[in-house]
Amino acid sequence: MTSSKAPTGGKPGRGAIFAPELDQPVPYMRRTREWYLALGYDNPYVWAHYIDVPFTPLKKPLAESKVTFITTAAPYQPDKGPQGPGAPYNSAAKFYQVYSG
Repeated sequence: MTSSKAPTGGKPGRGAIFAPELDQPVPYMRRTREWYLALGYDNPYVWAHYIDVPFTPLKKPLAESKVTFITTAAPYQPDKGPQGPGAPYNSAAKFYQVYSG
């Protein structure tokens, strides 16, 4: 595997390593639009997007803060059939209650 370095932040001497070209995120936005259109909705799904990221700095150090993460991700369940990127729709693998763990 090869990588190249590129400057970041306009500061000479500081660089970031690019990921390989095949290392791409899951194209969930395109897949979600296609899914809703296939379900019969007559307009593509539109996500909220911001010019500036809504961000609030912490009022105290992270080590002294309480942090909560909210995600739609869930653990893989081998007994529930196909799951993950490219898998067909699978309601058996969904969670119908709040998952915490």
